[in-house]
Amino acid sequence: MPKGFFLLPQSVGEIRSLKRLGSPYGGWVCQTTKLRSESVAYSFGVGTDISFDLELVALTGCTLHASDPTPDLASWIRQQGLPANLLFHDVGLADRGGELVFHRPDILGYFSPSAAFGYPGAGERFPVHRLATIMKKLGHSSIDLLK
Repeated sequence: MPKGFFLLPQSVGEIRSLKRLGSPYGGWVCQTTKLRSESVAYSFGVGTDISFDLELVALTGCTLHASDPTPDLASWIRQQGLPANLLFHDVGLADRGGELVFHRPDILGYFSPSAAFGYPGAGERFPVHRLATIMKKLGHSSIDLLK
């Protein structure tokens, strides 16, 4: 089967191999059985809950490129003592390069600024790149997981 984005599980075995990783707030479901130490994963908008990212690299040994453009997060994440295979980049993902306005949430328990949700307030401008640009900068012609 060719590699591609948004591939649905094709068998009962693949469905059973789906696993939720991370906390209730920052967790995601993925198929970890196809990831190995040589696999490359991207995780965008990580915020301050990197439980998914940490569990994924611990479970699979893959290299994970975590990204978030907000300066508060970049400062916080540098203090976390990340594993060697969890690399952080301070850029966001968008359909174009440049900057986007991100707004801070006004919902109790939510912390990560977003360019997608129309939270009130003036917002702040942060750098963003297209996926192809990020992959080229990191030297990847393909990736195995995109969150």
